[in-house]
Amino acid sequence: MKIHITNLYNLKKEDPMVAKQHCFAQAGLQLGFREMGIFGYPVETDTKSELSRRLDGIIASLEPEDLVFMQLPTGNGYIYERRLANKIKAYQNTKLVLILHDVQALAAEKEFCARYLDFYKMADAVIVLSEKDERQLREHGVSEILTGDIILPGAAFSSPDMEPENSAVAEKGCRSLCQSDFYIKKILMDAIEAVFAPQREMMRSAMQAPSDEIQIAFGLHDKTGDYSVWVGTAMQSILEHTERAVCFHILHDATLSTQNKRKLMQVTAGKGSRVCFHLLDPAVFADCSKRMKYYTIGALFRIMLPEVLPQLPKIIYLDADLLVNRDIQELWDMNMDDCYFMAVPDEDVVKGVVVPVPVRKKEVDAKRYFNSGVIYINLDRIREKGNMRKAVLDYLDRTPESDLPDQDAFNVIYGKGTRLLDASWNCPMQQLYRSGEKKLEKRIYHYIGIRCLLYMYTEIDQLYYETVRRTAWGEEACRKILDLSLRRMMDRSEQLEKLMGQIADPGKKRIFYGEETQAMKNLYRILKPREGDYRVLAETPPKEANCILPCRNLSAVTEEGKDTFVILVLPQADQGSAIRRLEQMGLKNETDFFVIPRLLPYLQGGYI
Repeated sequence: MKIHITNLYNLKKEDPMVAKQHCFAQAGLQLGFREMGIFGYPVETDTKSELSRRLDGIIASLEPEDLVFMQLPTGNGYIYERRLANKIKAYQNTKLVLILHDVQALAAEKEFCARYLDFYKMADAVIVLSEKDERQLREHGVSEILTGDIILPGAAFSSPDMEPENSAVAEKGCRSLCQSDFYIKKILMDAIEAVFAPQREMMRSAMQAPSDEIQIAFGLHDKTGDYSVWVGTAMQSILEHTERAVCFHILHDATLSTQNKRKLMQVTAGKGSRVCFHLLDPAVFADCSKRMKYYTIGALFRIMLPEVLPQLPKIIYLDADLLVNRDIQELWDMNMDDCYFMAVPDEDVVKGVVVPVPVRKKEVDAKRYFNSGVIYINLDRIREKGNMRKAVLDYLDRTPESDLPDQDAFNVIYGKGTRLLDASWNCPMQQLYRSGEKKLEKRIYHYIGIRCLLYMYTEIDQLYYETVRRTAWGEEACRKILDLSLRRMMDRSEQLEKLMGQIADPGKKRIFYGEETQAMKNLYRILKPREGDYRVLAETPPKEANCILPCRNLSAVTEEGKDTFVILVLPQADQGSAIRRLEQMGLKNETDFFVIPRLLPYLQGGYI
């Protein structure tokens, strides 16, 4: 592995920016770095191919696994800098550290948030040279999307409770440090330590791993950065309920940041357990990524388990949105020699609430259709049967109508060799919310597309919230959960307040737009339809039996007098076009019409 640092040339040496970058480059050369010379010139005169060749020359000595310190700004503009960074990161497992010498100049760059913030996602760390610069980056949201750390020299000069009159002294002290050859070398070495610490920790923990570890896997595609928190919370809950050492295998793509890698490792730190990261090539799933609909491509990562972990005979696979409130060792110790999977039947399928493709096609009995969020996999038997990845992808090729791709495939391919577990091993939170159950039991709770709802006041959600707080994401993640819960309650209250203002006039008609779903009927119970109220759809359906309100054509709304009606609309009505149709008629949301799920509690058909 080699370390490189960029340096500016062909610019005035007395330019403060050039002088700063030369100081850092000189310190790097004394530490054994290699220099990447960047020359200032009119970049706009280059064609794309000329610029590409020029950048190739700059990185000619770069090899996989190398680390590059890239000093910004280069003076050649964003496009030049971004393409150079892209070329650096194109090499396998190269590391990139950005040194920001003038954050104010970068922040003043047109479209800063949309461009440079995306640039920082590629960095394994960012070095800033003052607390003022650090604050400005954080104000622009860099810390939320950065893959690595923000590294600040001279942190000892200040503290969070420092008096305002001392802040200028601290700022000056920080700047002075950055002019010192010793501290420039120190900050460069600190950055190297930050970048490579996770790899060293993984090697150390692997060497100390006990032979009887429980093996657990997660798939992780983390475009927004939030998914890692869910995985970390599931891991935390597992470790809090078992005394056995656990090895967590994280199957991920390039969306997993270095920062979140570190936090996932912190979950196991000091607990005798460890994390192994397995980077997957998303090209393997390119053909089916467009068919994932409501699911991320990460849901398919588990089909690689037999290949990625060829030495393991068995493994427990878990979805990220789980809270484990029991000892996972109880599942691990079950004998599964005679089956492919152990899993829990999907209760919604068993009850006929959901009818997946394999059940409709009679390939799988509804009573045996299992949910794949918690599956104990016999990897040896799977390998004997054939290649899991190929079998699943072949199924998806011949069954494009499947909307639960990996789960449907598992049920069809391995269903007859699956032993069914009791519901306590994969308990859907939606069903508990519907039933009103609030007490904690010895179960694995599965959120399945919803989130922790603090306003439901269940012991389960409270435990989830407390478990998140004990992870490395801590208070920041908890604030997000609390904020989402409060915003939903506030929005519902505001919507009802506005609606009450509209329907206070007893002569004002209430027009309901959509089918008479359970959510619509729940709203009827609240508003109690009056004489003259009616329902609409874009096309009047044939006369329906047992309807509460008569249904007319949507065009009937145009015959109503201005300000004589208010519309309550289900957004899914008319194949999801209902709101668009109302807006095309010149009607305004929250004035002329209201969206029904924003008015109702979750259990009555409201939004989560």
